[in-house]
Amino acid sequence: MIQSWFFLIQLFVFSFSKKQLKVSQSLVFLINSLILYFLATVYVNWNILLNGEILLYCVQNFTYLLAEAIPFCQRLGYLWIIFYILGIVLWKLFYTRSSLFIPKKFLLAMVFVLAVYTFYPSKSFDLKESTQETITMETNVRIQKPNFVFFLLEGVRQKSFPKNISKYFQKNNLYSTEIEYFFIPTPHSNHSIFSFLTGKYFTDKNIKEYKNFNINPFLEIKNHDYELNFYSTQPTEVEDVDEILKTSGFNVFSRVDYKKEKKYEEFIWGVDDHALLDSAKIETKKSKRPFFTIYQFSNTHSPYFCKKNPSLEQKIEGYHCAIVSNLEIIDQILDIYSSSRDFGSTYFILVSDHGESFGEHGFWKHNFSLYNEEIRVPFWIFHPKKKILMRNYGSILELIPTIQEIIYEGKVSNSLLRENKHFELKLKSWKSNDFMGMIQAQKKWITETKSNRTVEMNWDDENIKEVKVNSLNLEN
Repeated sequence: MIQSWFFLIQLFVFSFSKKQLKVSQSLVFLINSLILYFLATVYVNWNILLNGEILLYCVQNFTYLLAEAIPFCQRLGYLWIIFYILGIVLWKLFYTRSSLFIPKKFLLAMVFVLAVYTFYPSKSFDLKESTQETITMETNVRIQKPNFVFFLLEGVRQKSFPKNISKYFQKNNLYSTEIEYFFIPTPHSNHSIFSFLTGKYFTDKNIKEYKNFNINPFLEIKNHDYELNFYSTQPTEVEDVDEILKTSGFNVFSRVDYKKEKKYEEFIWGVDDHALLDSAKIETKKSKRPFFTIYQFSNTHSPYFCKKNPSLEQKIEGYHCAIVSNLEIIDQILDIYSSSRDFGSTYFILVSDHGESFGEHGFWKHNFSLYNEEIRVPFWIFHPKKKILMRNYGSILELIPTIQEIIYEGKVSNSLLRENKHFELKLKSWKSNDFMGMIQAQKKWITETKSNRTVEMNWDDENIKEVKVNSLNLEN
């Protein structure tokens, strides 16, 4: 607004200073006011101009921005600037040597028209008011806030994750990063989803705080104009997972919705994960706001849906078959996103809710073991334009601090983007205290509470030995 006042005040003063004004004098006046306008623009938007990413974006997309200049200025309420500059050019070419005069009434009329056009209420914004990392405009020209796409695998343990199937999530991809030691506190889906959304342990106290909106970071993210979507081939109504998600502001599309479409093959725990491909196609076409999208898979849940070979059901071979199929689907989803305008500003993250046991240490499936088969899961992050540097260890509790640091551009404690010398994770079996544990300082402890027996090991579950622990606080 300060730019417009510079121009209009000067024009108003000139209209009363003389009865008439030579066109050549008007040219000097217009050039002078134009200089004042741009000086005011620099002053008002100095922080924006200092943002190197925005300037780089403008350079890379100069022709595109030029083509959109008129609708952009019109939306902001400054379309008159274009005609203002055009008028200067025309006067310079045709009237600088003439003796024509501009009457006072014309100047006053010009003040009135420009004042009405400039200050009439419209859908506009002041660039100075934007304090976020990026700016989003309701036009085809917009500088994106970072987008996020999460691939939430079901029951995939780190040691069963194939390292050479996905072209996006593998070490040979220069823009992909793996956290080798990534853990979850309890090997159960709704516990992990809750910890993912809140950065907190799944406890009665934290659940109560969450339902009372005392701890709900995603509501703040939604207030920054993010669209939150959760697509799942699982029954999210089980254990109120859908309610947990809706409390955080997510739109939920789950197994029951896919079943209504009658297009996808079903199994006991869900529908064919290929259904997520159709959701991705819709998602990439509709989004005009920054988005946070989660795709939750189901086919690696017992009895393991292997479409290529149904006879492998309930077998570890079926489990591995389903993992490979999931990675192929994930690559196809990423291919879909790669053709969208948002691809270059999107973080793609792959993680699992827990692992799976196949008889190791006497455990089967998941829920109870605190060994790596169930609590150590794959974690990968891929960005199309840059490699994300992260530490090589972490937990699902640290996902939301990491997301907050990326969005808000400020250091956040416990973010995976920085070292954590006090890294600690408390472990607990599902719905019981039969097994409890702790991870910290390159070591892990597991306590069988009934026998009060504690074993110590490293993060690879090697060098296991029985120890006496008196000061280990295992309560969440």
